[in-house]
Amino acid sequence: MVDGLLTYQKEDKNLTAHTSVFFDLTPTRVLSNDISWKIIHSIEDKPKYAREIARELSLNEQSVYYHIKKLLTSGIINIVEEQNIRGARAKKVLLSNNGITILFKEPKEEALKIYHLYNKFPLFFKEFCKDDSFNGYIVVGSPEPHGPFRAVARDGHYAAELSFFLGKCSNNLKNFIIRLDTDIKAERLYNENLILVGGPITNIITSEINKHLPIKFAEPNYWSGLIDQDGNVYQGETDALISKIKNPYDPEKCIIIIAGIRHLGTKSAIIGLTEPSEETLKFYNGQSRYASIIKGYDQDGDGKIDHAEIIKSYNTL
Repeated sequence: MVDGLLTYQKEDKNLTAHTSVFFDLTPTRVLSNDISWKIIHSIEDKPKYAREIARELSLNEQSVYYHIKKLLTSGIINIVEEQNIRGARAKKVLLSNNGITILFKEPKEEALKIYHLYNKFPLFFKEFCKDDSFNGYIVVGSPEPHGPFRAVARDGHYAAELSFFLGKCSNNLKNFIIRLDTDIKAERLYNENLILVGGPITNIITSEINKHLPIKFAEPNYWSGLIDQDGNVYQGETDALISKIKNPYDPEKCIIIIAGIRHLGTKSAIIGLTEPSEETLKFYNGQSRYASIIKGYDQDGDGKIDHAEIIKSYNTL
């Protein structure tokens, strides 16, 4: 099984779906059972524990466990969260993709470059690329001294690299999509889909959202690092946070944070999203609340960050 991106036409729209591609009959055997289909429909929009699914569908809990195991083994669903409950390990499951595709033979023709995107990239930014238009704003720090630290942003230009890749997901722009943090504050555009580029020192919108993040910049001295829910601290110059949450000002919208402790960290996060994004986002499966810590490296020894790797992922829903 491999992940794929299916493009199809419906009426006058070109739609895309994230699909699991099979070259054998494995999924047909798993999906031939009505209970498997009921489980799939139960978790198509929201992750659930097996016990929740059994209660919702009025099914025997052991039977649900049995079919969940088969769906997990085939890759049709994924575990997105685990918790210890009364000494047992409870697991929340969610669909891994929109559906499945079975191919009779492996294709040889390479896709046109415009569609040659890593599968997880458009999934991560799906709220921003609906209906073939970009819906939201990319927010960068002002280049003028501003905020409580009177900081001058040095990482705003990294948004241009991200914009290049986002342009492959949407063709139409309804607004001027790049905004300064000071503009968002002045125009009170908090209740939109927002991509915040830069940490809380240089981007004042990031500082206001920080308290809502699953992994936070340490307060009040944001330079001291990122702190996760277990108390682990990440303090490297190239360490960064990639996170996605529901917008606290409008839960129908979302906010994505791409921010380093310093500007080199922000660059590392952008590299992680735009070059090896399938690896960087390998644990992202559509969660509305997600975070990962990224570290940048100078692999060719020229003194510049040119590679990024994920240190830890937090599948917090």
